[in-house]
Amino acid sequence: MTSAGTNGSGLGLTGISTPLTLTPNQSSTFNVTFEPSSSGLVNGTVYLANDSATPSIAIPVSGAGVPAPAHEVDLRWSDSGSDVIGYFPYRRTVTGGPYTKLSSSPTPQASYIDQGVQASNTYFYIVTAVSADMLESAFADEVQATMPTP
Repeated sequence: MTSAGTNGSGLGLTGISTPLTLTPNQSSTFNVTFEPSSSGLVNGTVYLANDSATPSIAIPVSGAGVPAPAHEVDLRWSDSGSDVIGYFPYRRTVTGGPYTKLSSSPTPQASYIDQGVQASNTYFYIVTAVSADMLESAFADEVQATMPTP
């Protein structure tokens, strides 16, 4: 494959680089991202092109965009290293109150977007690192986010 790309509003590719040559029984994976800027139906195409006699591929894709939440908190932290399989973000709404785990399984990246927040509220966040045997680290330092009033 000599090139890869997308056609369609809000569509993208990650995890693929070209040129790419595969031998028999070899495989490669990549991700198609869907981040529409508005609600409604989005149609597009993922293209995998060749300069050789092997035919190029056009994969039709579609999805329904939904309006973005009015407020969200974009959490980011430093990666803890290779012995970590992921992270658990936690949130609470009052100082000293109990934390609520925001995901049922560890998030593999060192970031999380909390879309479950409301205008005019203040939230407190911590994160733990998770090892392969599902043991969690101590809580990281707490951070605070206050949502604007509409």
